[in-house]
Amino acid sequence: MVVVKERKETLLAKVFNLSLIMESFRMSMFKKLLTAEECFNILKGESNPFEEVKSCQAMNVYTIR
Repeated sequence: MVVVKERKETLLAKVFNLSLIMESFRMSMFKKLLTAEECFNILKGESNPFEEVKSCQAMNVYTIR
């Protein structure tokens, strides 16, 4: 279970940014699948999604409970 200690508005902004990042990666010819853990690390700001071109297969990362 992932415990998020951020304000809802901040988290929603990060999820929106991640969706834009993922869409741009999906349009790219180079793809690397992300694990759900890597997606959450991006959301938490612990990883830079621009290090390499990545595409997230864990689409349920949008629904954070």
